[in-house]
Amino acid sequence: VKGISYEEFLAEKAETGDDGGVDVFRTLDTATACSGQSERLKTLAQYLLAQLQLVSDLVKERQMNCIMAMQEEYSFDLCVTGMSDPRLPTTIRAAFYDILTDLWLDRYPHVQVVVPTLMRNLEAYESDLDQLPRFMLKTPEAADAWSADHHDLLPA
Repeated sequence: VKGISYEEFLAEKAETGDDGGVDVFRTLDTATACSGQSERLKTLAQYLLAQLQLVSDLVKERQMNCIMAMQEEYSFDLCVTGMSDPRLPTTIRAAFYDILTDLWLDRYPHVQVVVPTLMRNLEAYESDLDQLPRFMLKTPEAADAWSADHHDLLPA
């Protein structure tokens, strides 16, 4: 089988006057172009996903400097829209969800820390553990035992 160039193919086609067939070279060029374009789009999508994951990692664990910088670029509305848009792939939607939780939900002052009024330092009692308070049940009961009243209420 001898290969010919596209120009030779066109010259041969012009000589024979055959225009009813499929232009194999043009079809292959189109398929190659589509394949190359899909690869570029796939690479772009992977880049976008990596960027979203980077933003999520930057604002994890209440990194307030990053949170204050990123909240202007990634508004609450943008994150909710990206998270709920069914046209986006699930990995992109999941990345928007991670940004939403780390940037807008897990941050000060959503959870108020309540400190107990009395705190004991265990190191102070290491020498004499008998000083620590002890608690006893009034009536000892086995861990998985039913009381007689409760057992009577159960259906047969």
